[in-house]
Amino acid sequence: MAELVYLYLKDKHIAKARQIFEQLVKGSQTHYVSNVVLALGAHYLGQKDRALNYFTEGLKKHDIFLVAVLNQPLVVPGVNAFLSDPSTKMILEQYFKKMKQTKGQQVSTL
Repeated sequence: MAELVYLYLKDKHIAKARQIFEQLVKGSQTHYVSNVVLALGAHYLGQKDRALNYFTEGLKKHDIFLVAVLNQPLVVPGVNAFLSDPSTKMILEQYFKKMKQTKGQQVSTL
């Protein structure tokens, strides 16, 4: 769905792009919506802080969409700009540093 936001913006339909994004946000209150999808939608709309917050939540929750975004960034429109942003890079570096520190450790789920 974030791709729809991107496409409407690219076609200069800003109000429609915002509407779709806000529908995603509203829908996320009652249904599963990927935090990474929300991050990309916010990024496309120029809402950097909101995008970084959603992205951070996606990392914390091990959002499945991270696989596509991190491993095949060319498949997702505009994702390279988001991933190359210094703030996003810092979040990813902190996340993967933490992952390396806990690698091999038994993690209790209780």
